[in-house]
Amino acid sequence: MNKLSIVQACASIVAVCLGSAPLAVAAPGANAPDAKQIKVWQLYQTTGQFGPMTMLVGKSAIKMSVDKLGLTWTAHAPGWGSAFYSDENKCIIKRDYDTWKNKLFDMPGSKSRNKGRQPDKLDLRDLHKTEKILGFKCQKHAIYKSVDGRPATHAGNVWITHDIACPPQMREVLLNMVKIDVKDGMLIKAEGQRPTAPGSTVGATARDKEFKPMFDTVKAVSNTVPSSTFDAPLGYKTVSNELELMMGPDSGVGGMDDMQFIKKSR
Repeated sequence: MNKLSIVQACASIVAVCLGSAPLAVAAPGANAPDAKQIKVWQLYQTTGQFGPMTMLVGKSAIKMSVDKLGLTWTAHAPGWGSAFYSDENKCIIKRDYDTWKNKLFDMPGSKSRNKGRQPDKLDLRDLHKTEKILGFKCQKHAIYKSVDGRPATHAGNVWITHDIACPPQMREVLLNMVKIDVKDGMLIKAEGQRPTAPGSTVGATARDKEFKPMFDTVKAVSNTVPSSTFDAPLGYKTVSNELELMMGPDSGVGGMDDMQFIKKSR
């Protein structure tokens, strides 16, 4: 899969499932490490769309990396401004908290693709069942999805733990990524039906209605890292959107509108 194809996949789901190799203690070019240490959980996960992923979660900081795209997203207290950057292209996008909490990523083409279509409404219903996953006590919830105002149907399940101390901002991160409002706790596992295009007959068979793994935490490690682990790197070039971040500042896609993006991605 070439880089533009990956960009198209990323744009089509917008709720990017972030994947990475193990996070380094400090990103290249980041501020010099300080003496302050913070406790974190390093979560190794897999996703159906992008493969392996890693997330670093502390009480006052979050860091994620996208291995296949070569991108990293980070935010921390006190202001919770985010930095989304590419070590390969040495470029960065910074957003304040009020901006990213409503739209974590801004992919060109997403507005045109979703024009005229009501967003799916996803609700969680507590099944009052608990399971142990990697030693964490997890509560199982059913996902009910309503499409275009039709009655909600059982579309999947999620497992949420409160054994991992998460900052309140994790709610906005997960809501942006997986469109599920995890009001409290950390998402450990999710399964659901394969996505279908509007008007498609896919999903009509019993096999298509089976729940498939969407997100799974396969390993969790408690660690202590310098607070500078979550700092944005210095000296990177600021770019205008995620497409330019992935393709590079000299790719000619900076400032590209929806229609221009769609023509280029065909």
